[in-house]
Parts: sequence; structure tokens; C-alpha cells
Amino acid sequence: MTGYKTAGCILLLALYHPLLAQSGEEFRVYKLWTGDAIPKISAIPQLKHVKFRTIKKFQPDKDGYRFLHGVAITLYHHTLVTTFGHNRGGENTGSEEANSRFSKNGKNWCTLVSVGGAGKVDSFAVSHGVLLNYRDTLWSFNASFHGIMQDLHTKAYTWNEKKQEWEYKTIVAREGFWPLQEPVQMDNGEWIMAGASVTNGAIPAVAICNQNDFLHWRVIKVPLSVTVWGESTVLVNGPNVLLISRSGTATPKQPGYGYPLAWVSLSKDYGHTWSQLQPANLPMADSKPYTGVLSTGQRYLIASISADGGSRRSPLTIAVSKPGEQTFSKLYVIRHAVHHNKKTESNPAASLAYPYAMEYKKYLYVVYSNSGGRSGKDRSYWNNNSAELAIIPVRELSVK
Repeated sequence: MTGYKTAGCILLLALYHPLLAQSGEEFRVYKLWTGDAIPKISAIPQLKHVKFRTIKKFQPDKDGYRFLHGVAITLYHHTLVTTFGHNRGGENTGSEEANSRFSKNGKNWCTLVSVGGAGKVDSFAVSHGVLLNYRDTLWSFNASFHGIMQDLHTKAYTWNEKKQEWEYKTIVAREGFWPLQEPVQMDNGEWIMAGASVTNGAIPAVAICNQNDFLHWRVIKVPLSVTVWGESTVLVNGPNVLLISRSGTATPKQPGYGYPLAWVSLSKDYGHTWSQLQPANLPMADSKPYTGVLSTGQRYLIASISADGGSRRSPLTIAVSKPGEQTFSKLYVIRHAVHHNKKTESNPAASLAYPYAMEYKKYLYVVYSNSGGRSGKDRSYWNNNSAELAIIPVRELSVK
């Protein structure tokens, strides 16, 4: 969540071409994809040697939890750490809490360990967030709110190894900031954390802290002239930062392109100022995307991407670049909604969403939510998910 070298800035203009939006406003479409034509779902090659695990089953009859979303993962003391938003009530309501699970092997997970939640620190609910292991301190940055996402802000917690519990630090970011990608350190010493500013709607935003001061983050919103649900991710390269945002149900269609699309913004000054949000030439379901850079020098983007999938949150796919290149040119399926490994949920109507990832020992560990085909009109039935893990050999993500 890697941008552009100074020498390549002149090439940025070549990555755009103008397009007239429905409103009459002229957009420039960013060429995020430079491979062959985006394939239909049936033509996307599936990764062959992926191992799947369940982190947390959907078991309301045993533990009362229905809502689960926003799984994050990191490594701490050779242990896999995951966090997620959890709720015995409806999604994004005052009874939300953040939970965590730890595992040595990805197969067996410890009992739930609370990060924060209603009544744990104050009257505010705590939901999903992001993780950072820095200098042997494990941080969790989580969205917090009351009611239905009212007065939303970000709280910080650190893991107390001796007590085996999470300790609350303080509120570290305001302006409705919901963190969605772990902090990334930039060449100027600052850290950038991608997310969304959730006030009236959700605007793509980043939070920046000076040096290693993780207790104070400044929120910067991306300028835009259309409505999106701005859950975002960033790729950093020197002072240049590329932000990729999901769209929304009210985002205008772009003539000649699929719908919905990924939307992008660019910064040339370490995320302090941004270009106006504009569409990319990549069809992507309106769900939270996640990006990163592999040890091979390849960029990747995890989302539901296909020529014919529309807004459906399956299959779960990963787009990759050639090593060192700025654009994506190869697409793989991580898994389809129907999956017969018996270790994860399988349902034709399953949504596979809100991915997050880390690389460890030449494997990419991808966590995500699986709805198991459950849905309903009432908020208490939204995102009744299990939490799952896919372990992908990095060698399989090659681009020829």
C-alpha cells in the first residue's frame, strides 16, 4: 500500500488518457493494468499450491459472535498474530469489539484475546484495524466509534508479552480515520498508513506520523469530485505514493470500461498532497483492496478482479506486476467461492473480502473474510463471516 521514481515522473502523463464522466466532468483514466485484456472469471488461472486454513469459524451458537470482518496479520516472535472486528450484535454498532488470535503454525489458533471493545476502555466500540511489529513492539491500530460509526477515530494498543494482553495507549488519529493497511515507513523517516475518513460517507485518506511517533498521526484526505466508499491502500516508492481506492454503489460508470473500477490518486511529496481521485482501467469489485511489494520486486493487488465479475466479491484474486514495474499485468485466482479443501467454508454465494497480507519465508500469507453465503437485510446479518488464511508460494506469482 510503491510509487514512482523521479526519473519516471515524465512517464506519468503517458499512463493517462481523457474520459468524459457521466456528469460531464473530464477524467483521466490511469493505466493501472498493462497486460492483455482483463480475463473473464472462467479464464483466470488458479494458483495450484495454496494452503488454506480457518482462523476463526462462524459459530454464533457457541460464542454468540455473528459479525466478523477486517482480518489483519503480522509476525511477532515467530508467531502469527491476527486481529479482526467482532460483534455479537449488528455490524458497526456500539457493541463492536476487536479480538485477536495467535498461532505458531497457522493450523492451531489460541482462544480469543480481546484487543479492545465496548466497555473495555470507555463507552466507545472498537473494531478492526491494522498491525505493526516495530523494534519488537507489537502495535494494533483500531477504528473506534459509538452508535453506528459516530465520532470515529483510531486508537492504539500494544501487546504486553509478560501479561499476555493488549494494553490501551491513546487515541492517535481523529477526523473519522479508519486504518486499513499497516504503516509503511518512507524514505523521509515518516510513516504512512492508508485508510478512509468516515464522516459523511468515506473519503480515501492516509495518516502520517513523524519519524517513529506512533501516538500522533495527521490525517490527510484525498480530493475527489465523485462519491466512492474510499477504503484505500498505498504503494510507496521514495516521495511518490500511489493510492488505490474502492468505488461505491453511487460511483459513476465510465463509458467503455467495466463497472465498478478501481480509483487512484498520486502523491509526489510523501503523501502530504494528492491529485484528484480518478478512475483506473482495472475492474474491481467495490470492496477493500490491499497492495504490497513482494521480495521479488513485484507489486501485487488483492481484490476481486475480473472482466465479468462486476460487484461480486468472488473469486478472490491477486494481480501482480513484473519485477520493478509500476503496473499490473498478470492475474491469478487465489480461490473461488466454491472450494473443496474441507478446511474452509464453501458456498456458491460466498463473499471473499477485505484481504490483508504479509510475506514470510517466500510465502505470501493472505487473510480475508468468508461470508459462507450468509446474508440478510437486517444489520445483524451483515458480514456474518468466518476468518480464513491462504498461504501462497511466492514463486507461483511469476509474470512471464
